Amino acid sequence: MDVSSTPEQKNTHMKWAMFFLLVSLLGFVDSTYLAVKKLSGSPVTCTIVHGCDTVTSSSYSEVFGIPVALFGSLFYLSILVLSVAYLDKKKGRLLQCAAKLTWVGLFASLYFMTVQAIILHAYCIYCIGSAITSTLLFITGMTYLKKNKMTKIPLPPEQTETI
Repeated sequence: MDVSSTPEQKNTHMKWAMFFLLVSLLGFVDSTYLAVKKLSGSPVTCTIVHGCDTVTSSSYSEVFGIPVALFGSLFYLSILVLSVAYLDKKKGRLLQCAAKLTWVGLFASLYFMTVQAIILHAYCIYCIGSAITSTLLFITGMTYLKKNKMTKIPLPPEQTETI
């Protein structure tokens, strides 16, 4: 794309990237805490809602013996790495990839929140926090993609190169 970009447009993309970075960092810390607790066999205690231990020790907390929280950590780490890479390289495809990846977290969160509500009848505050974080990332990602498509905010030439 041979379109020049104003400093304001560059700044807009930087703000999106920083938001992705901060929210994915929160999700990464939350999911990693749960993964460490699961792998170490330590109980997860809740103060606001009751049921963390029920949720984190259920058969739904693992897939093939791997804690689902670890998959969550990898999801958030992926968004985080793509955001940092964008901030470093200024390649728009990195931020677009992060935005498009957010649906994975949304659908996983919808599934696990449904399991907590309908099957387990127990809630984990950390899982709820992760669901909020992944939903926020999804809404932000889809908004970013829509705004860049609808308003045609051009990416600077150095950002339109392939990864």
